Amino acid sequence: MTVGIILSVLVFVAIIAFIIIFMQRSSSFNGGIEPIEVDSLGMREIITFFKSPGNMAKIKEKESFIAVAIKESSTSEKTKITACIFDKDKGEVVFPLKAWNVKIIEPELKDAFGDKSMLVLQ
Repeated sequence: MTVGIILSVLVFVAIIAFIIIFMQRSSSFNGGIEPIEVDSLGMREIITFFKSPGNMAKIKEKESFIAVAIKESSTSEKTKITACIFDKDKGEVVFPLKAWNVKIIEPELKDAFGDKSMLVLQ
């Protein structure tokens, strides 16, 4: 059981490291989608977005797919949040789905991100 927990932690750390490296290599992650301008964004909107039937179907296509939100600070007063599907086996984003340029990140979403740039949704 301890080995399983250690392996799970190592996989999670590897995913986080890959996302950070990926984001540093690209000046702006957008996956070819244009961000929507919004005043505020919360955890509820992110979860509702991923729970939509089309997005849930994409996530369930492979066992290795997970839903993630990536946060990027910009030079303006806005923060870019991108919702995407990440393939744990390939170590890459396979479906960027939607992006928002946000003026205010609501407290629950801000707390979920903490000091990290990626949020894994289960």
